[in-house]
Amino acid sequence: MRRGAIVITSVAMAIAVEPAGAQATRQAAAPDSGRAYVWMDGSYQSIGLPSVANFGVQGLLPPALVVPGGSEKHDPRLSGYGVGGGIGYTFAHGVFSPLWGSDVRVELGGSYVRADGKSLSQSAPVTNVNLTALSIAGEVVGVAGCGGTICFSQSVLSSDYAAWNIHLKGKSDFRSGQWIVTPSVALIAGQGETSQHLVQQTFANGAPYPLLGYGMNAALNWTDVGAKIGLDTRYDFLNGFSAGLIGSIGVAHRSAAMSADTSIFFSSLVPKLSAIQDSQNSAPVLANLEARLTARLMPNMTAKGFAGVNYDSSTPGIVAPQGSLLSPTGTPARIKFDSTTSYYAGAGLNISFGQ
Repeated sequence: MRRGAIVITSVAMAIAVEPAGAQATRQAAAPDSGRAYVWMDGSYQSIGLPSVANFGVQGLLPPALVVPGGSEKHDPRLSGYGVGGGIGYTFAHGVFSPLWGSDVRVELGGSYVRADGKSLSQSAPVTNVNLTALSIAGEVVGVAGCGGTICFSQSVLSSDYAAWNIHLKGKSDFRSGQWIVTPSVALIAGQGETSQHLVQQTFANGAPYPLLGYGMNAALNWTDVGAKIGLDTRYDFLNGFSAGLIGSIGVAHRSAAMSADTSIFFSSLVPKLSAIQDSQNSAPVLANLEARLTARLMPNMTAKGFAGVNYDSSTPGIVAPQGSLLSPTGTPARIKFDSTTSYYAGAGLNISFGQ
């Protein structure tokens, strides 16, 4: 018994005097386990689209009888909703060098946005002007005159928008006291589509029925593939709240396609029809800025509220056709790329699993 006690005492003393460096090495060899997480959110969306202008009934300008473009212009601003979600994994401490920061993680996420809206517009009244309308292919399809009466046009543009995006993102934290800076890099892909329907009627002052009628339908769709870099800066308060500002910028390859048609009534029950197709490529700059507040509800759950703005330098739209009464053919409508700004605000949850 005495000899056994001496052995146990010797082993305990050896452990007690083990160098601190050896203990640290042993701990580093068995890092904390990683953890998975999921996030989800919902938002109100205000989507901006390129303007739709100079379609429909217009006046003829002498001497070349050129169709100059109508005075009506629509600047669509749509309202709708967005949903987003994703899954991620935070690697255990010790897996990566401290040069990579802490809480190194990889995330797969996506979002879907749907919005629609209508806009109204009216042209300036004109007198003693010959009126015409161009088909979507740029052809002058007829002439009517106002004579001594006043003529004006009214139009309604209906727009529907839908888009989805996915990303594969890597990011990590760099801490200084209660400030946390999180750089990120992401691969992105997505698709979007816009459907627009323009209805216009031209009235002679006092007439109970339209002098001319015009309708235009356009469907645009596009596909993006690209990359983004981002930076998240936030301050963690001691009571479980944090406030931060998130920004990202990137570039993508965008392939866009369009199909469009017009129907025009010139004092006839039979419309004059025309249809075209077009495709174009672009390299849009995509940027985002978001303010966010988060609150820890439970050790593994946080709630967030956010508001932000998205910028797209090359949102697909449609350019009106051009033509002249003296030419049998004109310039068809085609795809254009305009910069647009959209806004959003919403809330969501983040839930983590594991240690």
